Amino acid sequence: MIVNTVSSTSSTTSEFETKRTVRNKRWVHSSELQLGMYVQQLDRPWEETHFMFQGFKIDSFKLIRALRDASEYCLVETEKVARIPTKGLLRRCGALRSNSNVNAFKQVNKKR
Repeated sequence: MIVNTVSSTSSTTSEFETKRTVRNKRWVHSSELQLGMYVQQLDRPWEETHFMFQGFKIDSFKLIRALRDASEYCLVETEKVARIPTKGLLRRCGALRSNSNVNAFKQVNKKR
């Protein structure tokens, strides 16, 4: 069973830029675990494992081996940060592109 959950938050970092953080939760096979992933849940109860804490960041290959021995699937949370310009050329280019497409569509329909 594979379940993907995506959530996002936005915050303004400056007058010209907005920072957006996208969190993604998904079940991965233990062979796909990598350093830096945050393990939220295992495919078995935590009490049946030797891990002291429920939920932790993978910071060593030794921990990856221990997770592979303890479970087959893990629910991991990953995070991506995007910086979105609120003003400036990039934002205007997108607006101009969409306006020009609308205007071109109107001109084609006027001729018919």
